[in-house]
Amino acid sequence: MKLSRRITGLILLLGPLCGCTEELGPVAMPVATVEGMVTEGILPVSGGWIEFTPVEGTIGRLRSARLGNDGRFVAEGVAVGINQVRLVNARIDGRPYRGVFSLSYSTIRREVSPYDAKPIAIDLLIEQAKFQKRFERLQAGPKRGANP
Repeated sequence: MKLSRRITGLILLLGPLCGCTEELGPVAMPVATVEGMVTEGILPVSGGWIEFTPVEGTIGRLRSARLGNDGRFVAEGVAVGINQVRLVNARIDGRPYRGVFSLSYSTIRREVSPYDAKPIAIDLLIEQAKFQKRFERLQAGPKRGANP
């Protein structure tokens, strides 16, 4: 009787470990190496890090790379798809928008393709103008006569 209880207990403990497994293994997340340059107008943004975070349904992990003195970077293992780009401890001169691109809600987005190896160019003056336009549109609210 004691032996059958032990066997039953052992089956209950080890049973879940013998369950179903994936026959083909886990699906690999598509990744790519991304290189490029971060500038503020014609001046390179140096120091600190650039981070790529998958967003908008893109599957992957946060990846980062050091920004060189010339503003260049090479990030490996970046998720293929749409990524939010964030700058961490980078030397940015433009005081009005310095924090905008380093916060977790950075508005910089780039699409990473496994086939297109063109360098990514990020100009913070252009990104600031895009951010300002979006902000002004949000403040203005919906236009008259527009469907909600």
